Amino acid sequence: MCSPLLSNLFLFLNCFLLLNISLYDYNTGCDSVKVVLYSSMDNITKDVAQTLDDVMDHEATRLQYISTITDQLKTVFDPELPINIYDLGLIYDIKVTADAECYVLHTLTSAFCPAADVIPVDIQNAVQSVTGIKKCIVRITMFPQWGPETLDPEIRQLILGW
Repeated sequence: MCSPLLSNLFLFLNCFLLLNISLYDYNTGCDSVKVVLYSSMDNITKDVAQTLDDVMDHEATRLQYISTITDQLKTVFDPELPINIYDLGLIYDIKVTADAECYVLHTLTSAFCPAADVIPVDIQNAVQSVTGIKKCIVRITMFPQWGPETLDPEIRQLILGW
């Protein structure tokens, strides 16, 4: 697991603040967990840090791996909910480069999610377990905010009844 630095950073999200952090943990090699968090939606400007627009998706490579990547993402759970992060609608974008590097853009159910330091590493480990994927770069964004409407419709019907 990467450093618990992220959980400490959430304590400072009470003001209008942009955090753009790249972590490297020498014990685990988690050098590609990039975190972009916003404490308020009022002062957000659209920039590359919130998306995967800076990543060149290679269609043939993506098609080769996307099914297996999706299956692996469905093994990652928010520890507070009995639903995997994919069906929860926390995965916003997945891109795979020609070099078989996978980029995953996801959100959290809340900016104060206690699992914010665990979920990105779980995503990274799950995707990197796919044979042929060389590296997984995880980015977290809080824009747009997650809501129950992003749940898989079948899951939403089971849990919420709508």
